[in-house]
Amino acid sequence: MIRRWHRRYFKVREGELFYYDDDKSDRASGFIRLRGSDISYKGGNLLEIFDPRKKTTMTLRASSTQELEDWKAALDDEANTFPGGSSAATTDGAGQGTDGHLALIFDIGSCSARAGFADPRGTAWPSIYMPACVAKPREGTGKMRCGMDALMPAVRTKSSIQFPLRSATNFSDSMDADALEVLYGDLFQRLEVESTERPLIVTEPQFTSDRERAKIAEVLFETYNVPALYMKHQALLSMYSYNATTGVIVDIGDRLDIIPLDSGYVIEKGVTKMRLGGGFISESLTRMMSEAGHRFFSPVEHYVGRYVKERLAYVARDYYQSAQDDDKGLIDAGHVDVRRFALPDGTKTFSLAGQRFRCAEGLFQPVLWGKDVPGLHDLVYNAIMSSPIDMRKALSRNIYLAGGGSLLPGLPERLTNELKHLLPSSVQVTVHAHPHRQHAALQGASILASLPNFGDLCVWHEDWMEAGPDVLRKWHEETLATDMDSDDDSDMGDGRPMPAGVAGARRVVVEEGSSDSEADSEDEAPATSATKPTAVHQEEDDDDSDEDEPSTIPADEAEELI
Repeated sequence: MIRRWHRRYFKVREGELFYYDDDKSDRASGFIRLRGSDISYKGGNLLEIFDPRKKTTMTLRASSTQELEDWKAALDDEANTFPGGSSAATTDGAGQGTDGHLALIFDIGSCSARAGFADPRGTAWPSIYMPACVAKPREGTGKMRCGMDALMPAVRTKSSIQFPLRSATNFSDSMDADALEVLYGDLFQRLEVESTERPLIVTEPQFTSDRERAKIAEVLFETYNVPALYMKHQALLSMYSYNATTGVIVDIGDRLDIIPLDSGYVIEKGVTKMRLGGGFISESLTRMMSEAGHRFFSPVEHYVGRYVKERLAYVARDYYQSAQDDDKGLIDAGHVDVRRFALPDGTKTFSLAGQRFRCAEGLFQPVLWGKDVPGLHDLVYNAIMSSPIDMRKALSRNIYLAGGGSLLPGLPERLTNELKHLLPSSVQVTVHAHPHRQHAALQGASILASLPNFGDLCVWHEDWMEAGPDVLRKWHEETLATDMDSDDDSDMGDGRPMPAGVAGARRVVVEEGSSDSEADSEDEAPATSATKPTAVHQEEDDDDSDEDEPSTIPADEAEELI
């Protein structure tokens, strides 16, 4: 087979090296995984990247020895965030197992599952990102499949699709323990790690009950024999991803969680949890699209609707003005190519105009979704005003967005404007939104794992075997703040003293210098390479680069499933 060199433009993003045909290309021609790959010199200014998981190889040729060394150092640095491919280590054993392995993180929500490794530098990226679903065979005792494998046509036609933390047909607060156990095993297998080697951090939805928490711990300790376990609410971990412990976290996933915190303590009086989140936005959009003759009702079609939402939906800055413009035909239509999904009706492109902002307006006006509950801005306002008077100014300028549903363009600006109308003019309102907040819980878990006292926070296997579920009580008492002031006066205070100690509680994540800074301490994306063609890569002429699609975004992976 004839091989020849091709000049390419490269970018490093989230542990993968993407290459482009030219510097103006928006779509990558292909990619190779860096985390867990072997990166080695091959002589003659050549650098070889071998991904043992997919058995793929990429060869790079640099123009000079110095350039070759620079590329090797940069790629090694990115690969080092994956424990299997480097000698990354913490300084004092924080976040490590008994053999020095870094902690694992499982972040499973109602819709998506993420899994990865804690990074000693604090910034972690999911190595696995897939739908949080399990296919159970309808007949017999066949193998259960998870993620995108569960949604493949040959599998789903003979199986029932289960979402361990959400019903496939409604938004009930139920947990399917059997499906969750299968999903845990699948994540261990995909990460290619032994469950007995590493401490595990499991994020949990805000509605998780003590009984469900105990069941999860039982599965992990007694079925998978994890050496140590730590469980924490997703919304709280999302706050830590901002390197902050004081503020209001607004977590918009499939559901909505709003939690005010003071120095790592939950202000229980201001907590809100509702089902009106990203799931309702997707439902609203697909319902509007169904009026045009499109149907999205199956679990797989749900991801197609989500794919369209993530690319076209936005929050209107002024809903009523936008609605008037839509009635006059003044709203620019957005277009999304869906040929990759091979829809049954042959649709190749969706074009949406007013539906783009109307589908999301229910966040601020739930009556549009048929719900008689407060809007997002009212709930955040209530969280601030339910806090002690001397905390309200600090909370107002430290509002943090998290979750995939918060990625809608225009959401931070709209929330800021709405809160400015509700709060006194003297109060500064700042909504923080870092660009990768859909992974905020996993990144916050990585920061927590880097703490020197991480081992003390965990429940260890021997403790579980000795005391059983009673040992989990240590987590329940960690983050409840005392109600320092029951006065409901709406005046805003200036001070922000530390909360009074809670009996039996410990400060979990209070770090020196992590108070409520007015500056936005956003997480930054992994370093990206320069777009100039400083290296070329060798490929076979008959390769189909379109097959090398990234395998980390559920909506993007749904091609050829319908």
